[in-house]
Amino acid sequence: MLKKAFAVLVFALVLGSVSVAFAEIKVEGDVYAGVFDKYLWRGYDLSGSTPVAQGGIDLIAHNVTLSYWGNVQLKGDPDNGNWGETGYEGGNLSEAEIGIDYALPLGELVTLNIGNLYYPTDGEEDTNELYLSGTFNTLLQPKLTVYHDWDDNKDARFYTLEVGHAFEFGMVTLNAGALASYAEGADYWDGAVETNEPWNAELSLSADIAVTEQISITPSFVYSSPLSDDARLIIDTEMASGLTVTLNF
Repeated sequence: MLKKAFAVLVFALVLGSVSVAFAEIKVEGDVYAGVFDKYLWRGYDLSGSTPVAQGGIDLIAHNVTLSYWGNVQLKGDPDNGNWGETGYEGGNLSEAEIGIDYALPLGELVTLNIGNLYYPTDGEEDTNELYLSGTFNTLLQPKLTVYHDWDDNKDARFYTLEVGHAFEFGMVTLNAGALASYAEGADYWDGAVETNEPWNAELSLSADIAVTEQISITPSFVYSSPLSDDARLIIDTEMASGLTVTLNF
């Protein structure tokens, strides 16, 4: 917990320094919080099918986004966990994510994003992932992303291809998406299998319900299923649902 508190403090100091140095730059963003029946990450149930609360903040200025996100266990389950002896204690911050992202539009058709995600976790080694993604501003908004762990698991890479579409119905926006992934690196899942195969597929559905011009409520649902025999040794078919409240500013 001290490690996470330090990470949050460093992030707050960075944000404070940025806000002072760029006082004249317009900053936009959002802050959000939600509850979910489990923490599902890349097809992996990281909360032992116990409920979690998640929240974060995004600050955006001149195509640069600084973000913080955290996952809190709402129900203890120390005998069925992935984060060590304390990871599933009720009220425990099991994982955080500190990110920086730069968006580079290439004309009207393609947008590149490059960034880094720092993961301070409880009971596991902290690590960093560098990522590069390309989004095509066409029908279904196809997006290809490559993640590379350059810190704790240097052989690990993760690839995703996703598509999605939004349907607007007055104050409600319905979002539908699909994703397929590929995992590379023998140590990606603690060396459990030689993971160099398709990993998981996801179908997602959510609805952004505008309460005011700045506040929205979003119920969401995700279905995930493994795509290879190696993946089936580690992950199962999973479903996760939740509800998020977002304040845009």
